[in-house]
This record gives sequence, structure tokens and C-alpha cells, in this order.
Amino acid sequence: KRGGGLLVRLSGQQLADVAVGMARLDTGPEQLWWALAHTAASRAAQGDALAGGQVASLLWALSRAPEGCVPARAVSSLATALLEAVPGLELRGLAVAAAALRALHHAPPARLAAALATRVTHLLAPDPASEGDGSASDSQQAGSTEGGQDGSSSLLSTVHRLGSAHTAASRDVAVLRGVFAAWGVRGRELWRALK
Repeated sequence: KRGGGLLVRLSGQQLADVAVGMARLDTGPEQLWWALAHTAASRAAQGDALAGGQVASLLWALSRAPEGCVPARAVSSLATALLEAVPGLELRGLAVAAAALRALHHAPPARLAAALATRVTHLLAPDPASEGDGSASDSQQAGSTEGGQDGSSSLLSTVHRLGSAHTAASRDVAVLRGVFAAWGVRGRELWRALK
């Protein structure tokens, strides 16, 4: 009861941080997980009380809670909050949230599945107008660092960062592909984007 009382006082970000910490450490009594699920559901029902990233984090954490500690009502409340947050989420947040819903055995409403598919398609669709700008920007950044004392290391770190981002994006796409297939989501543009 004391843990549940403290959870109610936390901000949305603090609540998400506590949940993620518990999940990563694989710790916490079942009563605390139960209180966390109910607090998250209550916060989600308040409309704009949780940001999109916080909803995704809470779903991820709850998907790793002990069996029987997360009532279906709590998942439904977070799924409803996720529907409102989808337009502001990037690929990683979408993949995390979708995978968590699947792990929680929650079949999303058609509106949520459609919103997720639309957002993913939008993020993965090539943007011809920005292709030239991106390459120019990269070359300018590289040129500005090469002249410096540690230009080579800066350039290498940039390449490494871009490579890591590409690997992470590929992983997110693979996750989303599996989730959408499991949900039976159709759409030619979506699956073309996920290839």
C-alpha cells in the first residue's frame, strides 16, 4: 500500500522511469507491479497526463511484469492513450509499444492498428525532397570537422553513430514487421515500406 501511495505522487516521467527500472532489474514484489499497472492505467485515463514515450515505456515495462500482475483493463487504458500519442512517436517508440502490446496478448482495436500502420508508413516512406539536402548537410559537417585537430576522430564517431542508428532502425522495422504480421494488418504501402 505504501508503494502504491508513492506511485500516485510521481510525475508521468518518474512513473515510467520506475517501471523501466523494475523491468530491467527484474525485481519488485507482485503487489508493487499490480499498483504500478493500476497507477499507469489511472494516469492514462487522464488524457494528456502521459507523453507518448512514457506510454511506450510503461507498456514495455508491464510486458515484463510477473504473470497475473497486469489486468487487461490497465493495458486497454494504455492502448487508448497510445492511440492519441502515435502521431508524435518515432520508429523506436512505435516498435517498443507494438511489441509490448503483443507480449501482453492485447489485440489492438482497428483504429490503433491503423494509426500505427499509418505512422510507420509515413516514417519509412522516402522523401525525395530531402535526399539532396541530407547528403549536402553530411558533407558540410564532415568538412567542418576534418579541418580541426581531431577531425578524423569526429568523422569516425559520426560514421559510427550513423551506422548504429541504421542498425537500430533495421531492428525496429523487423520488430514491427513481426507484430503487424501477427495482428494481420494489411496494406500495400505499409508492407512496401517495411521491406
